[in-house]
Amino acid sequence: VAAVGVVQYYKSMNMKKSFAEILTQHRSQLGHTLAELSTGKNVLVLFLRHSGCTFCREALDDLSKQRAKIEGEETKLAVVHLGAEDAYTQKFFATYGLSDID
Repeated sequence: VAAVGVVQYYKSMNMKKSFAEILTQHRSQLGHTLAELSTGKNVLVLFLRHSGCTFCREALDDLSKQRAKIEGEETKLAVVHLGAEDAYTQKFFATYGLSDID
């Protein structure tokens, strides 16, 4: 579900890459970069810490409730998080009906 792995982002920052380079180098679970997602469309990017974070759970709950409205306004959703790309993470996002977003 992560559009850009936060850990990868920080590693990239340490290598002194430009923000533009970072946006084009990391891919989501669906194979898109943030640069590709933002071409021709608005993108709402939600940055999360981890699945145990109360704020993160509340944010995902709010996002899932507003998803239809947001996407109806032709805005793409993307989530950036610290979690691993594994079955637990997929199940976690599926709980909020968000396992199919970048």
